Amino acid sequence: MCPHFLTTLEMVLSENLGFTHLNNTHYFEHVSPILRSYCAQVEENGSSNLLTPEQLLACTAEMSKRMDAHTDFPWMYLYKECYELYPDARFILTKRKSDDTVAKSEQNFWLASGSPVNNVPSAQFFRDRYNNHNKAVREFFKDKDVKYIELCWECGDSWERLCGFLEVPIPDGMAGKPFPHWVPGGIQTNYAKYYEANKHLLK
Repeated sequence: MCPHFLTTLEMVLSENLGFTHLNNTHYFEHVSPILRSYCAQVEENGSSNLLTPEQLLACTAEMSKRMDAHTDFPWMYLYKECYELYPDARFILTKRKSDDTVAKSEQNFWLASGSPVNNVPSAQFFRDRYNNHNKAVREFFKDKDVKYIELCWECGDSWERLCGFLEVPIPDGMAGKPFPHWVPGGIQTNYAKYYEANKHLLK
């Protein structure tokens, strides 16, 4: 697998906006194997029966306490439980500029992680998963009295919209500047290298 790397939102929250207690993928991997397995099944199949609703809520509560914010896997699949536990929280759905961009990025990640080409899911699988997830999130929050926003860094959303939504000041010197995108140099190189070498074999 590739080394852990920060998503854009994760880095901005932790390094620029002062969310020092951030629950992310790296932390998650060390504390709740059953919840990790549950969300992995949801990600792959759309559902899981590993936990009852009561157990899922209890696990989410245990993992989320003492944290300022949650990003990335598994939290994108726990928005219902987080809403039940923290109805006054702020919820952010981050998007990509297109589902084709999502599919290519996901296939890149699998290849750069060392997966054989014939094990990489099809582009259509990733497009469907992305679109179905976004549809489910929007459907869930549409009638809720909750602070909710959708952001796409690739389409120009940046400090102004995020900080306005969170009601925090824009960091010094960042107004009008794009969000940072941080990955270790080797990962980005591998993404391009593996994809270009194998894209003709991908579904």
